[in-house]
Amino acid sequence: LFEALKDFNISLENANVALGFAKQSETHNIIYFNQEKRALYEFSKMLENTLIPALHNGEFQVYYQPKVELETFQLTGAEALSRWFHNGSAIRPDSFIPIFERNGMIIQIDFHIFTQVCRTIRNWMDNGIAPVTVSVNFSKISLETSGFVNHLLRITEKYGVPSKYLEIEF
Repeated sequence: LFEALKDFNISLENANVALGFAKQSETHNIIYFNQEKRALYEFSKMLENTLIPALHNGEFQVYYQPKVELETFQLTGAEALSRWFHNGSAIRPDSFIPIFERNGMIIQIDFHIFTQVCRTIRNWMDNGIAPVTVSVNFSKISLETSGFVNHLLRITEKYGVPSKYLEIEF
C-alpha cells in the first residue's frame, strides 16, 4: 500500500509539472511530462527560492556595455547588463530572465538593477567623473506595474541623478 501511495504521489507531482508547462504554453494544447521538464521545473523553483536572498546578498551585478560613436570612437553611453553570480558561478541571463518574467519576479530585478545604475552614476558625479547616459532594460511586466513611473522617480531623486543620464528600454 505504501508503494502504491508513493507511486501515486510521484505521478501527481509529474502531472502538476506538466500542467504548469501547459498553462505557460501559448501554442501547445497537449503537454507530455518528461524528465527534462522535471529538471527545468526544479531549476525554476530553485531560482525562485534564491532570488530574494540573492538580491540582498549582492549577487546581481551590473556590467556596463559601452556605446561608442563609430566615426570618432568617443564613448556616448552605456547599457546596463544584469549578471547573476550565485555560489561562485554565473547564471546565464537567458536561464533566469524568462523564468522570472513568467512568474513576475522580474520586476524586483529590474528595479534592483535600476537602483544600482543610479548609485553608480551618483558615485561618478561625486568623484568628478563625467557621467554618460546609461540605458536600463525593463520587462514589459514592470511597465504594467502600478506606480511604475513614480517608483523610477523616487529612485532617481534618492540618488540625485538627472534624468538626462538615464534611458529606459522595454
